[in-house]
Amino acid sequence: MEWVILFIANWILFFLFIDWKKIKYNIWCGITAVILQMGFDTSAISHDFYVINRPIVKILGSSLFFTLGPAFVIGVFIGQLHPLRKWLRITNVVVFAALYSTQEWLLIARGAVEYHQWHYTDSLMVNISSMIIISWVAAIIIEEKGTRWK
Repeated sequence: MEWVILFIANWILFFLFIDWKKIKYNIWCGITAVILQMGFDTSAISHDFYVINRPIVKILGSSLFFTLGPAFVIGVFIGQLHPLRKWLRITNVVVFAALYSTQEWLLIARGAVEYHQWHYTDSLMVNISSMIIISWVAAIIIEEKGTRWK
């Protein structure tokens, strides 16, 4: 049930705050986030680093509701809120990594994610690295189009 609640909460935020005029650019950051999440989770789950409990709909060991909820939505929002000022990008990465990591912590607390050979600090590093990659994609796609705020 945690996965569905998280999915619904993220999509409510998506519909409340999305900039529909720029979705054709920002969606690429969401797709990048999904690819990163699926790639990493599939590998980590196959190595028994952690397990996803009660996924409802399983996709390569992960929860489809997580992949199409938090992973996609946060990716799109990174693109939408990508600042042109380079020093602000660090803040953007830290804030989104913190939001994503908080969701993960809640899933751990509820028992929806169970660590075997993994630690929360490992996830923090992976989350920060993923947000940096998504921010890099945003810089290439979005800045090229000149669609970001300063």
